[in-house]
Amino acid sequence: MPGSPIPDMHSSFAELKARYNLTGLESYNLVEAGLDSLDLVVFTHELKELLKDKGAELLARQVDIGVIQRVSVAELFGLAEKLERAPQGGAGSSAPFPCGFP
Repeated sequence: MPGSPIPDMHSSFAELKARYNLTGLESYNLVEAGLDSLDLVVFTHELKELLKDKGAELLARQVDIGVIQRVSVAELFGLAEKLERAPQGGAGSSAPFPCGFP
């Protein structure tokens, strides 16, 4: 879709994976992976924006850095990939997170 922020977010997630040498399948969290506080804030913001873009405003409001720090890399990137593939408004506004957070 022209003008859609999804490709930019995908490249931002890919850039983060490359910067920290992540596969997206790690069982540990982003802090344990060595992310600095700025990258945690950026990741959190981009995940929230992706949720909003997919029609999941309520879920986006529930995401914070504390949640991001408790969830594994695999769960976070799995969620991001599912959201990127979901149709607009397809994430639902009140469904629980697929990976059990928050």
